[in-house]
Amino acid sequence: MPRVLAGGGRWRELHEKRRKGRRRGGVGSRKGSKYARLDPKEAWVNKVRALRRYLNSLKRRGGLIDAKTWRELYLQVKGGRFDSVASLRAYLISNNLLKQQR
Repeated sequence: MPRVLAGGGRWRELHEKRRKGRRRGGVGSRKGSKYARLDPKEAWVNKVRALRRYLNSLKRRGGLIDAKTWRELYLQVKGGRFDSVASLRAYLISNNLLKQQR
């Protein structure tokens, strides 16, 4: 009877993990672009948080916008008016809503 050199223990361990679905989600198994894989709601939440962060920084930083303007912009952000922080910034500049820095 020939002696068995490779017992297969490591194979068994890996095989069991793969059967359970472990070690299966690497970069090579992805089927869509970064944004196709991103949940639309998650993208929305990230965008709104960034916009609100920017608005709050304007309010805090030497009062670049007053409370009334901040509230109007906040509601517009909630309503989906701005695509990005850049579009909000462009809106502020084009409508002269930013006060001059002291």
